[in-house]
Amino acid sequence: MVLLVLDNVDDPEQLYFLIDHDLFGPGSRIIITTRDRQLLNNLATDTFKVEGLNFDEALQLFHFHAFKKSSLTRDHYLELSGRAVKCAAGHPLALKVLGSHFGNKNKEKWEMALNELKKATAAIEGICLDVSDIGDVHLSPYVFEKMDNLRLLWIFYSKITKKGKVCFDEDLQSLPGNLKYLCWDEYPFKSLPTDFTAENLVELCMPHSQLERLWSGVQCVVNLKKIDLSYSKRLIEVPDLSRARKLETIYLEECESLCQVPSYFENLDQLITLFLAGCSSLSEFPPVPKNIRCLVLCRTSIARVPPSIESLSYLETLCLRYCTLEGLPNISKPKRLKDFELEGTVIKPKRLKDIELEGTELEPERWEDIESEEEALFKEIELEGTELKPERWEDIESEQEALFKEIELEEKAQWKDIESKELEEGLLLIDEILRNPCPQARERY
Repeated sequence: MVLLVLDNVDDPEQLYFLIDHDLFGPGSRIIITTRDRQLLNNLATDTFKVEGLNFDEALQLFHFHAFKKSSLTRDHYLELSGRAVKCAAGHPLALKVLGSHFGNKNKEKWEMALNELKKATAAIEGICLDVSDIGDVHLSPYVFEKMDNLRLLWIFYSKITKKGKVCFDEDLQSLPGNLKYLCWDEYPFKSLPTDFTAENLVELCMPHSQLERLWSGVQCVVNLKKIDLSYSKRLIEVPDLSRARKLETIYLEECESLCQVPSYFENLDQLITLFLAGCSSLSEFPPVPKNIRCLVLCRTSIARVPPSIESLSYLETLCLRYCTLEGLPNISKPKRLKDFELEGTVIKPKRLKDIELEGTELEPERWEDIESEEEALFKEIELEGTELKPERWEDIESEQEALFKEIELEEKAQWKDIESKELEEGLLLIDEILRNPCPQARERY
């Protein structure tokens, strides 16, 4: 039996290493402390939140760092200390920083600093935080609660190598309703705060997030022009954006858990770009408005492009790379189409009547599905330079007439000069080879 205590864990790999290597016997216990509650998801048997310090405890800690003692005899600083403690909201690190900052200042400077601190929160209109080089940033779930004038929130990584992340000890409780630009790389929660109103949002960008859904119900997103949830691999549904009539761009790249696109998309008249590349669970062609210009569907499970593609007269780019399609879409009518990308795409039609296969390697799974009820399946097959690999040759036949009306071989042998009797024998011999490709038959041939 082992008791292991891990303090201030910030890397999930540390936990996975312990679990994967089965280092502990029955009855062992592991106690983990962390500021990032998300690390404990699906790992911890029980979780407990460490509450912030109460007012008296916080005041003692503040006094210790401000005056090097836990109690205060100078009454004229007591009221100022109380104001400073309230700003820290019981957070030990904040109390330490504030205490060290105020400790060597006189009363007038305390007054000035506290007034500035109070006004600053309400006056903040924009926050830009590059987490690339500063290490982990631990924030309170209520950090944005009093920032009523916040218009821009941008948390991002400017470098590929990431040294830190934004951490919370519980779910975010609020976001300002006046936000116009909400851009947050690796947003760590399953959804936005329940009381958040998105009416003023113009751009919502949360790539690489842990989002499963943005919100429930309908939001009045009448000003929204761009939404980017790319690489949010847990996203299972797109929120109701039916009122976002100004929406121009939707990026949902690599949202691999997303199974469908809402039908109201076809009513978003201003939508010109829809990016669904890598949405591997998406099997139905998305409903899109007639004004769409750029439609990227590569690496999806879409198999069929509907005839309605012909009505997209403004379409300029259609990307279907690395898909498996039942047939090629009719793209003759979208006159503005400039880029039609099919690199790596496999075409697997359901029924074939006339195939020209020069330079093609054909490997059908079930030859019996390739047939015609009223006539021979293939009226003409050109095999020059072709590698043909059927699984069952015996299924390629016709009951009423000779299988091949015309066969073009590499040497293009001339059948015209062969007498009628010899021609009949030759056709019978070919039929025998196809039915029973044994060595004796090949020698006769």
